[in-house]
Amino acid sequence: MSGTPALKTRIVHGVNLCKPGYDEIYSRLGKRFIELTAPSKRDIANMCTANGVVDPIDMSEIYNSANGDLRRVRKLVQNKAAIKTELAATA
Repeated sequence: MSGTPALKTRIVHGVNLCKPGYDEIYSRLGKRFIELTAPSKRDIANMCTANGVVDPIDMSEIYNSANGDLRRVRKLVQNKAAIKTELAATA
C-alpha cells in the first residue's frame, strides 16, 4: 500500500483512539511505514528510457512536472510514449 504522509498520520491516529478497523490495517501493514524519497532526475530518466521516451527535452519536462510524485511520472511517461507511437504510426 502506498499513500501520502497524511495516510500514516490518519492510521496512527485511528489506532491511538482505538477506532474500529485501524488496528487491523496497522497490523496488516506490519506496524511500520517505509517513507520513500522523491525520484531523482536519473531515476526518472531511467523510467523514461525503459518505456521508450529517449528525448532529453521530454525527460526534463516529465521531471519538472512530476513534483516527486511517481504516479504522475508514470502517467506523463505513458502519455509521451503514446504520442511517440502515434506519430510513428502516421509517418
